[in-house]
This record gives sequence, C-alpha cells and structure tokens, in this order.
Amino acid sequence: MILSFLVVVGEDQASELASVPIGRAELARNTAADAATGIATAQVVEHALRHVAWLAQDDEAVRAALSPAWLAVLANYVPEPFRHLGR
Repeated sequence: MILSFLVVVGEDQASELASVPIGRAELARNTAADAATGIATAQVVEHALRHVAWLAQDDEAVRAALSPAWLAVLANYVPEPFRHLGR
C-alpha cells in the first residue's frame, strides 16, 4: 500500500523547494480484481488533484481554505467512478 499526500501551498511558501509543472495524466488502472501494474508519479498527482477537487465541491471547510485560483484549476478535475464495476 502506498499512501500519498497533496499539500496546497501559496506562492510565497516553500519557494526554496524545487518545483515541476503538473500536467494531466490517465489514472492507473487494471481489472476490477487486480492492481495497476505500474503507477507513475503523474498518476498519483492526478488522483490527488481529483480527490481535492471532489472535496472542494463537497466540503465547505476545504472550499474555504482554497484560493479562487486553486478552485479554478480544480474545476477541471472530476472524480471518475471505478470503470470496472458491473463488468
């Protein structure tokens, strides 16, 4: 099991840390009973951003904590149901 965390920081925070641009990525998937055979860092970030986007829509405290710029970016991320259910 891999646990990951996404931390939202302001432009004036953690400026001494290296950064990389974030792009969209397909979620890591396999069959309903099998884990993905490989998971790239970009897929972990994609999953985290989708989760935060869902929280921003569903949780007033999360929505209030995020800047309008973050909310605008997260509007493009939507949760996807597990594609293999019912197959």
